[in-house]
Amino acid sequence: MGSIPNLYYRAISMDQLRAHPHFNGLPPVEKVPLYNTQSYRYIRQDNPLWDALHSGVLTTGILNGTLGFYEQGASKRLGIPWSMVSHAPLLTAYNRLQEPIYTPPLMQAPMHSTRRQPSIPSCMSSRKAPSRK
Repeated sequence: MGSIPNLYYRAISMDQLRAHPHFNGLPPVEKVPLYNTQSYRYIRQDNPLWDALHSGVLTTGILNGTLGFYEQGASKRLGIPWSMVSHAPLLTAYNRLQEPIYTPPLMQAPMHSTRRQPSIPSCMSSRKAPSRK
């Protein structure tokens, strides 16, 4: 037994998870129609496009750092554990917000339809919800 824990021991891979019948995963990024910014939510986090879409954008992942919650004075007043006190989250948020905003080329919505585009990609609508027994 080593002194460093193996975090990946018996970990389930995303491929194994997606193969499970009760797992309702996101479609591959190639199948997500980027008609508008609402479709960005269907991009998988393990895809490079997900990272690109977050550059230059204030997200909940950097919000605490942006507000300075992990700075020494604020963290003491907020009761944040000493182990989380650092200036790094603020610098990370600052650097992320300095990045240029990535805007992918949006697909043209079909012209033959006057209906609004659905907010759920068509490849997601064919999935069945798991039955509850």
